Amino acid sequence: MSLKSNVLVVFSVLCLAVSIHAQKHKTIWDGQKQIQLLDFESKKELKIIKPLISKITLVNGNGVTSGTKALKINFKADEKVSGIDIHPTSTWKTSKLGDFCFVFDAANLSNVSANIWVEVFSAKGGSARRIALLPANKEQTYYFELKGSGVKKENGIRNNPAPWKSNSIMMMNNNARNQIDVSQISRIRISVRNNYDDKIIVLDNIRLVTSPKKDPNYLIGFVDKFGQNAKVDFPLKVTSDKQLKEIADKELKTLAVSKPMSDRSKFGGWKKGPKLKATGYFRTEKYNGKWGLVDPEGFLYFSNGIANVRMANSTTFTGMDYKNEAIRHRDPKDIIPEDSKDIVAIPNKIRKTAFNAYPWRRKMFLELPSYEDPLANHYSYRRESHVGDIKQGETYSFYRANLERKYGEQFAGSYLMKWRDVTIDRMLDWGFTSFGNWAGEEFYGSKRMPYFANTWVIGDFKTIGKGTWHNMGDPFDSEFANRTKFAITKVANQVKNSPWCVGVFVDNEKSWGNPGSFKSRYILALDALEMADVELPIKQVYMSFLKEKYKTASKLSSAWNVKIDSWTTLSKGMSFHKIKNPNKKIAEDLGVMVEIYATKYFQIVHDELQKQLPNHLYLGCRLTAWGMTPEVRKAAAKYVDVFSFNYYREAFGKKFWSFMEGIDKPAMIGEFHYGASSDTGFLFPGNIQTTDQTDRARLYKQYVNQVIDNPYFVGVHWFQYFDCNITGRAHDGGNGNIGFVTVTDRPYVEMVKAAKEVNENLYERKFGKIKKQDNK
Repeated sequence: MSLKSNVLVVFSVLCLAVSIHAQKHKTIWDGQKQIQLLDFESKKELKIIKPLISKITLVNGNGVTSGTKALKINFKADEKVSGIDIHPTSTWKTSKLGDFCFVFDAANLSNVSANIWVEVFSAKGGSARRIALLPANKEQTYYFELKGSGVKKENGIRNNPAPWKSNSIMMMNNNARNQIDVSQISRIRISVRNNYDDKIIVLDNIRLVTSPKKDPNYLIGFVDKFGQNAKVDFPLKVTSDKQLKEIADKELKTLAVSKPMSDRSKFGGWKKGPKLKATGYFRTEKYNGKWGLVDPEGFLYFSNGIANVRMANSTTFTGMDYKNEAIRHRDPKDIIPEDSKDIVAIPNKIRKTAFNAYPWRRKMFLELPSYEDPLANHYSYRRESHVGDIKQGETYSFYRANLERKYGEQFAGSYLMKWRDVTIDRMLDWGFTSFGNWAGEEFYGSKRMPYFANTWVIGDFKTIGKGTWHNMGDPFDSEFANRTKFAITKVANQVKNSPWCVGVFVDNEKSWGNPGSFKSRYILALDALEMADVELPIKQVYMSFLKEKYKTASKLSSAWNVKIDSWTTLSKGMSFHKIKNPNKKIAEDLGVMVEIYATKYFQIVHDELQKQLPNHLYLGCRLTAWGMTPEVRKAAAKYVDVFSFNYYREAFGKKFWSFMEGIDKPAMIGEFHYGASSDTGFLFPGNIQTTDQTDRARLYKQYVNQVIDNPYFVGVHWFQYFDCNITGRAHDGGNGNIGFVTVTDRPYVEMVKAAKEVNENLYERKFGKIKKQDNK
């Protein structure tokens, strides 16, 4: 080859390299209108950044994508919030952008993945929040839409598919899409929450960018006949009915020779541990300074289980509805919430009135069975949804249909009986000791796996808390006690005094308030004070409390530093929601009122359970980190046998739970989970995101072991058994990879392995090695 030829080859290679480099860095944001918020090229930018339990520095090197510098943030572990607040000297105005996205570059310098929360605040009030998963030791561009059709329209999906093809990562929405005015942005918060490890993140090139043109088909045809993502391949994807049956046959052979772990008692307790007092039912006991449960035979017991093992939440809206109003009839005595109802059989006369109520929704599915198809028995109906533009309509259960494909139907419902037996076989094989909340009633009589019963107090009683997650019943209304009795009577009839029932959860994630602000902490008192005492029984109780304490309205007015001209005026209703500087006295009194409310609530439920289910534990109502106050915990402690909390965070942690020292009662986690989208085809991973199934399993083990190590906790329940529909569960659009099994009922190998590793060492880790049995 000549010198000239060699030069041409080298030149061609260099040109190709430059071309590839240019393509690598070309993004969908190039050429779009944008407002640069921060590029970190000047130290002056640090003046508008406030660290929140974190350390910030300007750096060069890894993570720099615009200019020569970027912002490094050292996030602290085990903190409620660690991060930064960005307060511009004047609001960022966005009118020139049209529809636009919040975009930034980030590099995770940590050896583990990180969930980053971004919250953008409007100058006109409200905020929009999204979460990004940053894989370990990786640099990527992240975005989410702040203004546009993807924000305005609720498609019945918690998180939509990405609206355009891009190497940038769309941040996840884990709540309803907040409709806020983003014409002026006043503040931005970037944070992590309750991390297990310290995290080091480098941020750069934070900007607002006009949205690219959306793919018109991004919401069309992405669901196959099995309920899987039709546009993505992934390891556990099923492609035929034949394959599904072959997978089932293989697993059945394995489960047929499986046995429970050798250290387990009949009820899942620690057979190799000390023998304590046996009462024939589950109870609590503090053993060697640690709270524990004791099974009916007297063995120490820890409840590690999976919640929501039932068909009630397995359906998704199809887009169809029926003109026949009979399908929407409500029994006034019904105590089952809509999201807890099983499959609703739809008569043919109603199906004949079907119409395409939501065409845009219907187009998401490639294939749904006709009403004449044998799998049409998996259609159902929801009379309401909690969020979204779909108010009601026909639903379908892909999970249930896949079970029928797997096991066939020798007689009506035989595949469900097979599913019940296989599910218990799996749970025992994986080492779990119980179900969590919301196990299907079909498991109650199996006498193979302990369970928790549940109910809701629902009825036509007075309510308060209009500004909360949902209204709260007035426990001083006599109808509240009547409905409590009605609800618990039904549970008692289901449980039948069975020793396999650990206890009962009553209600779930109630809107008790939040200590984050004056209004949110005391909402149950503030809301009642705004109403007339003739309309609300608890207002009368509050009035009696204030009159007894202060004797005259003028003394109350003076103590609260608020104008109250008479008891009559207060009894008719006064609003104190917007008090700018509430003093200690009003906060103290409102706190007492909230405790009065909560005490009455827990007392009514407790007393009724004692009458009808005296042998079973009262496990409260599964409080949340965002929906409980010290006053409510104080009231609950008087009546619950075991506290219960739903806690979705990367780590279980230690600092948050310091309040348990003052309570000194047993507690359990009712819900937590992690999810991934990279190897599942999911649009939304879950409340806490992970890189893949391996990362998911790592966090699972880490969380459960932290719960086991806590001396107050006696149980931990994963939510839930099978994945959500990728088109969203009918109740609230939840569409996460949150199951131990897929929509085609295939177990996630990594999660099963992690569960077995935790459960094999569960009791020795919790209570220590026992050399000599301590018989009582």
